[in-house]
Amino acid sequence: TTKPGTIAVNSDSTQTDMWLGANYNMSSALAVTAAYYSRASNSGVAGDADGTNKTMMVGLTYNLSKKTLVYLEMDRAVANTGATGADDTKTVGTSAGLSTVF
Repeated sequence: TTKPGTIAVNSDSTQTDMWLGANYNMSSALAVTAAYYSRASNSGVAGDADGTNKTMMVGLTYNLSKKTLVYLEMDRAVANTGATGADDTKTVGTSAGLSTVF
């Protein structure tokens, strides 16, 4: 049997995903977004490594007009294979751009 939010990968292994996010309009032109994503894998086999992946992000959008906005986003991801002695893999990403609707 599997619990809600859990995916059975094979008869003994499971993968659990969770995500949470929010958006707040600070003004008619400026909005902030934040999100958290998590995935945990369990092989179901004694002695096998069980891994986790976690990502956090924050973003800003600023409306230049009704059809055009600029955005800025930053995220941080941490992955752990669960293997004995293995270090976490940490990544930081950023993006910025201009979006328009024609």
